[in-house]
Amino acid sequence: MKQLESQDAVRGREKHTIVVAATPEAAYALCCDLALWPQFMPAVTDATVVVPRGPDSIEEIELTAEANDAVHTWRSARRLDDSKLSVTFARLDPVAPLLRMNGAWEFTPGDSEGTALVTLRHRFVATNAGAADFFTRAIRSNATRDLSGMRDWFAEARRE
Repeated sequence: MKQLESQDAVRGREKHTIVVAATPEAAYALCCDLALWPQFMPAVTDATVVVPRGPDSIEEIELTAEANDAVHTWRSARRLDDSKLSVTFARLDPVAPLLRMNGAWEFTPGDSEGTALVTLRHRFVATNAGAADFFTRAIRSNATRDLSGMRDWFAEARRE
């Protein structure tokens, strides 16, 4: 059920980037492979495709991850765009104090050959400033850890 925003609702926006030692196509492919997320994203303990990718390129997923020292589970819809090398996502049925969350993974060529710039964006609306602070801290912590995990995944693959 969609929740209405009150006057006290607070919007948040975060953008995190990292360069990885892989092509944009390889980094995008890793992001698309949900079964691998717990292996390279430290915050993610479980990731499952609930409704497989359909002709519209949308799939429904369920994630279990740590956020601010607590474990949370939620469902999201994500659109995989093979031509743009991007994955957009939106939280399904958020529960207060989260009113809405969406974002995108974007994969573009890095400054040097064989590298990719990975950009992770989040946008959210929370019921109040305290809740917005909670989500901002969780996003910042998890995005930093997860992007570093992706970087380390490709660095390790190059050493093997």
